[in-house]
Amino acid sequence: MQTHIQHKREDGSALLVAVLLLVFMGAIGLSAMDTVSRDRQVAGYTKRTRIAFFAAEAGAHQGLNLLRSNYNRFAPPTLTTTNLGQTGDHPYGARPSYQGDGTSSLCSPQRDICWLRGGPPPSGWGLGTGVGGWKMSYWNVNARGNGIAGGIARVEVGKRITECSGYCN
Repeated sequence: MQTHIQHKREDGSALLVAVLLLVFMGAIGLSAMDTVSRDRQVAGYTKRTRIAFFAAEAGAHQGLNLLRSNYNRFAPPTLTTTNLGQTGDHPYGARPSYQGDGTSSLCSPQRDICWLRGGPPPSGWGLGTGVGGWKMSYWNVNARGNGIAGGIARVEVGKRITECSGYCN
């Protein structure tokens, strides 16, 4: 006949192991929730910056369009603040916008659209020399995009304009 001897220290060890496993699984769950929360935060920052970049790019294109119609170096055009899209298209009731950004301009005085320099084209361009000749002018366009909820981006574009004054072949 076998007798079963039970030690006092062995009672309840399964309960202790189960509780430790639950605590461990809870810590893993909290860590996963924190990671997801941070990923959502980063995605939000990226989205706001991307919207601001697209707004700044729209401003730079508008500056180039202004240069196509008016490139007087003594009275260069300026970019005005322009809102993009409809109010209901974006959360928080805000709309992305662009404006000129003379603070990062290469010109003095600083302007959002400015003439850098001009002169004849470089040698080897293959442009004939007529009575007036070819002239080149170099321009700089600076735009700042404002996204929704605080995103900001800046875009700088260089533009070369080649024109003929007089007769060119």
